Amino acid sequence: MREGIIQVGGEKETVKVGDAVFLSVKMPHGFVNTTHKPTILLMIGAKV
Repeated sequence: MREGIIQVGGEKETVKVGDAVFLSVKMPHGFVNTTHKPTILLMIGAKV
Protein backbone atom coordinates (compact mmCIF):
# COMPACT_ATOMS: atom_id res chain seq x y z
CA MET A 1 0.00 0.00 0.00
CA ARG A 2 1.26 3.46 -0.77
CA GLU A 3 1.19 5.74 2.21
CA GLY A 4 3.12 8.47 3.94
CA ILE A 5 3.10 10.86 6.84
CA ILE A 6 1.76 14.38 6.53
CA GLN A 7 2.56 17.08 9.05
CA VAL A 8 0.17 20.02 9.40
CA GLY A 9 1.25 22.52 11.99
CA GLY A 10 2.42 20.42 14.95
CA GLU A 11 0.34 17.33 14.13
CA LYS A 12 1.46 14.26 12.15
CA GLU A 13 -0.90 11.71 10.59
CA THR A 14 -0.50 8.70 8.34
CA VAL A 15 -2.19 9.18 4.96
CA LYS A 16 -2.88 6.68 2.17
CA VAL A 17 -4.18 6.61 -1.38
CA GLY A 18 -7.50 8.48 -1.62
CA ASP A 19 -7.08 10.58 1.55
CA ALA A 20 -7.64 14.35 1.46
CA VAL A 21 -6.20 16.98 3.80
CA PHE A 22 -7.38 20.59 4.19
CA LEU A 23 -4.74 23.23 4.92
CA SER A 24 -5.46 26.77 6.05
CA VAL A 25 -3.65 29.65 4.38
CA LYS A 26 0.04 29.86 5.40
CA MET A 27 -0.21 26.67 7.52
CA PRO A 28 3.22 25.01 7.81
CA HIS A 29 3.08 21.53 6.28
CA GLY A 30 5.18 18.69 4.90
CA PHE A 31 4.96 15.15 3.53
CA VAL A 32 7.24 12.10 3.90
CA ASN A 33 6.89 9.08 1.60
CA THR A 34 7.23 6.02 3.85
CA THR A 35 7.43 3.53 0.96
CA HIS A 36 10.13 2.64 -1.56
CA LYS A 37 7.80 3.45 -4.48
CA PRO A 38 7.33 6.89 -6.06
CA THR A 39 4.43 8.91 -4.68
CA ILE A 40 2.26 11.41 -6.53
CA LEU A 41 0.67 14.27 -4.60
CA LEU A 42 -2.16 16.34 -6.07
CA MET A 43 -2.19 19.78 -4.50
CA ILE A 44 -4.92 22.29 -5.39
CA GLY A 45 -4.96 25.90 -4.23
CA ALA A 46 -7.72 28.46 -4.60
CA LYS A 47 -8.02 32.08 -3.64
CA VAL A 48 -11.45 32.84 -2.19
